[in-house]
Amino acid sequence: MTILNAIYRYASNDGENINNNLTAVGMFQNIADYTAKLALKELNNEATGISTLMIWKILFEKVQELGGDYRSEIRKANIFTLENILMTHGPMLSADVWSSVLRGSLH
Repeated sequence: MTILNAIYRYASNDGENINNNLTAVGMFQNIADYTAKLALKELNNEATGISTLMIWKILFEKVQELGGDYRSEIRKANIFTLENILMTHGPMLSADVWSSVLRGSLH
């Protein structure tokens, strides 16, 4: 899940332009939307070749790590993104994913 690591690194870097960091935080929503589409394909028995469970877990892990950023703007955008992901895709998440979210992201 190199892309999730890259987005996390971009969102958490100490560059001069915080707007770049905030844009990267918003990319987690895009990854969640894409993962939800893959999960629907899996439900329809279409092979995707990617484990959506793994993507969800890594996504929420990276969002959790970003929640410890020292900049309040990044933390606020991160919480907003997490809330949007859960509101939009929460009903379709499996028990394993919810367990990971509750254990990791919301502690």
